[in-house]
Amino acid sequence: MALAEHLTFATAEPAHSAVLDGSSGKPLYDIRTSFLHNAPGPRLATAVHDVDGHTTALWLHRSPGAEVGAEPDAVLVRGAKPTLLVDWLRAGKGSHHPWQFRAPDGRTYAWKEQRFGTSLKLVDVENGKTVARSHHSKVGLDYDPTLRPVLDVVLLAYVVCEERRSAAASQDSFRSSVDAHASARGPIPFPL
Repeated sequence: MALAEHLTFATAEPAHSAVLDGSSGKPLYDIRTSFLHNAPGPRLATAVHDVDGHTTALWLHRSPGAEVGAEPDAVLVRGAKPTLLVDWLRAGKGSHHPWQFRAPDGRTYAWKEQRFGTSLKLVDVENGKTVARSHHSKVGLDYDPTLRPVLDVVLLAYVVCEERRSAAASQDSFRSSVDAHASARGPIPFPL
């Protein structure tokens, strides 16, 4: 199925990028991640701003290295009260690890890893239709025009998913390199 609309990220890092219309190059949104200076502990905020500079969606999350008991991640969508991230973006189980969320249009969508886990596709859970697809290089999304009214929320969910996937991949990479290093050296000798 061809997705008629396209957007691009101005940088390779969607959590800190302008979002541009793929055809005209006009700004659609601006996504920024920064430290919250008034928070009780180290916190980050990833905000989606519309072209007028209004924050339409916000993800409050712990900064790397934050204590385990730190305040949980939360999202605020279009001025609604904060919702815990785990309640808004539910991580699924299975081989493709879908992340489901309910958008302001009342529909439930799921970001799913595509083959080999290199990119994501967004599926409308109610009808199974693919309504958006990321590019392998993470520089853009193709999407169905019906998503326009909720595109800011779709982008926030996408950023959260990509950040979580990136963190998991770097953790797996670290484990692999530690395992490879340990096996290359052999058992650790202990003096008797």
